[in-house]
Amino acid sequence: MKKMNTNITVINNDLWAVNFNYVEMEYIKELTFTKTNADDFMAITGDGKILLNKAYDLERSVSIMTAVMSLPDDLLGTKQGFYTYMRKRIPKWEKKNDKWIKLAIEYYNLEFQEDGYKSACEWEKKRRSVKAEYIKSNKKFFGIDKIKTLFKRKGV
Repeated sequence: MKKMNTNITVINNDLWAVNFNYVEMEYIKELTFTKTNADDFMAITGDGKILLNKAYDLERSVSIMTAVMSLPDDLLGTKQGFYTYMRKRIPKWEKKNDKWIKLAIEYYNLEFQEDGYKSACEWEKKRRSVKAEYIKSNKKFFGIDKIKTLFKRKGV
């Protein structure tokens, strides 16, 4: 994790950690999101970043979210996606097939992991949707549509 400043920790481009109390008290004016309740665990910014609340122990949450965020759209929330997620979470399982993982989950009573996976997938789907909408609404502002039109005219 690299630190952006003393109040924000950037885990990756779309996953940050911040103390929600600081946002609520307007110490961090650059960040805004709905549900600015200091007790919330997670929030999504208007530009599609997930913010985790530093008031909680985040080690497990960061691991879960980074594994889910690496999944392609077609695997989010699926059984196949869950097995891929488990491979990312448990490096020893990286080369195991789905059947082996299914049996291991049953053997070690890890069924509860699927609930966390599904919840994280819902957050990630929402984040991707918000980010896509943000990009779409800001295309004209940044002139991307104009540049694309110019390239099309030039045959590029």
